Amino acid sequence: MSLRFCAALVLLMLVTFVVLGRSVWGEFTLFDDVFTVRDNPRLNPPTWETLAHYWDPRNPEYSLYVPVTYTVWAGVAAISRVQGLAPGQWTLNPWMF
Repeated sequence: MSLRFCAALVLLMLVTFVVLGRSVWGEFTLFDDVFTVRDNPRLNPPTWETLAHYWDPRNPEYSLYVPVTYTVWAGVAAISRVQGLAPGQWTLNPWMF
């Protein structure tokens, strides 16, 4: 790789971080994150049965058949669970999403 290409790549990554970096520390939005991710009982905790639910074309979520999206979200939810305020209560860490 040329030095010019590497410099352009570093500049692009730096600009992306400056522009979008603050979103890493954001919370779930109130637009649709609340019911599609945060309070979705199929994602907290995700199971193989609930994942199969998303792949069944007879069960569109909010009139949308998007099994790949929910599969990715289930994977992220599996690694982003954190202990809630009450014992035995788990919440999803929005930073992971």
